[in-house]
Amino acid sequence: MNIKKALVVGIFAVAAMPLSVFASTTWFVNAQHGSNGFSGLSSFAPKRTIQAAINAASVGDYVIISGGTYNENLTLSKRLTLFSHESAVTVVDGRHAGHCLLITENAAGSVIDGIVFTHGAPTNAGNKYGGGIDCLANATIRHCVFKDNGNSSTTFAGGLHTANRAHVTIENCLFTGNYAWACGGASLTEGGSVATFDRCTVYGNRSDDFIGNQGGIAVANTGTVIVKNSILWGNTGNQIAAYGSYYGAQSTIRVSYSCVQGGVAANGARHFYNDGGNISSDPLFINIARRNFWFRDNSPCWRKGHPDFYECDGYRIHMGFWPSRVRIPPPPVWQVEITLDAQGGDCSTDLVKRNINDKVGTLPEPQRDGYDFLGWFDNAEGGRRIFPVERVRSNCTFYAHWKQRIPPLLEVVGMTSGITSLVQLNYRLEDGASDGKLYVNGELLASTEEESSSWMWQPQNRGKNTLVYDTGSSSITTTVDVAGLSFYTVPAPNPPMPLDDNIFITPEVRTIPEGGAGKAIIVQGGAWTAATSAPWIVLGATSGTADEPVAYSVSVNTNIGERVGYVYVSGHVHTITQKGRTGELSTENIEVEYEGGSESVSLAFDGRYAWDARPNVDWITVSPTHGVASGTIDCTFAPYNEVGTRTGTITFGDRTVTVFQYGRRIKLSDYSLERDYLRCGAAALCRRATGWRSCCAPSAARSASSPTSMRFQSFRCVTRWR
Repeated sequence: MNIKKALVVGIFAVAAMPLSVFASTTWFVNAQHGSNGFSGLSSFAPKRTIQAAINAASVGDYVIISGGTYNENLTLSKRLTLFSHESAVTVVDGRHAGHCLLITENAAGSVIDGIVFTHGAPTNAGNKYGGGIDCLANATIRHCVFKDNGNSSTTFAGGLHTANRAHVTIENCLFTGNYAWACGGASLTEGGSVATFDRCTVYGNRSDDFIGNQGGIAVANTGTVIVKNSILWGNTGNQIAAYGSYYGAQSTIRVSYSCVQGGVAANGARHFYNDGGNISSDPLFINIARRNFWFRDNSPCWRKGHPDFYECDGYRIHMGFWPSRVRIPPPPVWQVEITLDAQGGDCSTDLVKRNINDKVGTLPEPQRDGYDFLGWFDNAEGGRRIFPVERVRSNCTFYAHWKQRIPPLLEVVGMTSGITSLVQLNYRLEDGASDGKLYVNGELLASTEEESSSWMWQPQNRGKNTLVYDTGSSSITTTVDVAGLSFYTVPAPNPPMPLDDNIFITPEVRTIPEGGAGKAIIVQGGAWTAATSAPWIVLGATSGTADEPVAYSVSVNTNIGERVGYVYVSGHVHTITQKGRTGELSTENIEVEYEGGSESVSLAFDGRYAWDARPNVDWITVSPTHGVASGTIDCTFAPYNEVGTRTGTITFGDRTVTVFQYGRRIKLSDYSLERDYLRCGAAALCRRATGWRSCCAPSAARSASSPTSMRFQSFRCVTRWR
């Protein structure tokens, strides 16, 4: 059997995203993860029920409904668009407790898109009409499924009831299994209303024989029904007819390019128009028992719709409901806005956008005269610095933090080479300023009356060192942070013997590699005595005659970072700086989810060197904490049950690993789409008049075992929450 179309009802309903969905306020509903206490204005804070979102919305708003079953009896009394972006999984179940949806006269212009309506059955004795939808205002209903609505005693119009002079367009919908006690198993149009059924399939609906049997589409009381490009088949009684007796006397029926079992006829309507293109041949559905309403390869409904309508392959449209012709633009990508507050600076832009859950990435760097930019932070004062690897999940504001540049009065030039790591401090007196004094950590370093000069300063403390330059009339304060540098306490030279002015030594300073070495000091002027300040410096002799060199050896530096020691020769000082070893780390950044976890960091040396690992926060632990050779350090991160990101560091000598741990969040994944396609794929119906088209899906491949059968491709639209 050759198959061109197959539709399994109950597995899916089709949804189409309105192109202007974000033009008005958008409300979100999620049956599983929502709460009616949430705002509903974000996909991360959705309402739990559709009715709650309807009540909160204003005229013209959109209500986007996530997949799920909503056991509700809805009332719509304002103009809204109810839209499901997930095919096959958005179901309104009336539980036989009333209409699935009542559209009141105040809701004119509403759009209902992509929803399955089932088990609706009105119970109000004053309103027994419309099990699925009771529509009393102008509306558009598209890409919906009406199935198994109505009950055995009270329902008129099992699936859809249209009244109150409403003009309703029903596009690409399926009616099946609906029941009416009287008049219109699938639908009833009355009260001066006009219902237009375009590309619909109406099959297997029924009503009792009460003043006529209109199991399919019914019309009464000056109503008008227009049917085009549709299939009416397998309904009890008449497929389309006016209600019996005088109720249908002023009704109108128009049918064109449709497949109607038994042919088209007035069937009680006073005004009847056969507008041509109609057929009455069996549509050849695939499997009626399983509600599979796609047709076989030789179906007479294939490409027999109105000649002014075309599928994406350029051929005439088919009759009946065909989900894959639904126009579906690319899935929405929700974006968040990051407002940049430069706080006195100039920035190239004050607003950037990112997709939800994307990394912050590189942000523009503002400029401000006389200030250095410290980065973007989440608070105007203090707060947490924002790093490019962090994820952004909602609209937010980042603030520029600044540090005023040190004026020309005092400038920290940087690190210099020499005896040890030194800081060079330059200064220049302002015009008219008196002499200045430099204090380091509260102690006087130097004083001068010169207009400009420089000092060489050897830091003795790791971390923040405070520098104050005081001119008497004013002072400048700054800090030098040496936390990330390998500074170690260097004792001041303290020769154990008096200074002999007749002795001269060469050189006075020397740098030794980390592997150690043997060296000598040239002595001139007479006999000498010698001593050392550290046990890692070993003398060949502690005394000698004139012109005899002082020999010494320096052992291997087994620590990370340099060290400084002295050889004393007759009161003169020979300074030795020995380099330390810097290990290579396997990574500089670690990203951790809120659950916590562990990760290993490798530390590599060419030889054996002492090291230690120091976390700066208590939620990071390391093992081992120290060692004497290359190895692997296991880092463990505690769970983080807050929202946001926290950072910590692990220091290995002069190397640092930064850890970013993300807090709890709900995450909306990308979308994919579930569709069954044939040949060119079932893409959007292309109207020449409106001028839009949709891309074809990948062509279905023919099965090798059955060259005439089709093999379908399937994609599914899913929203994942966490």
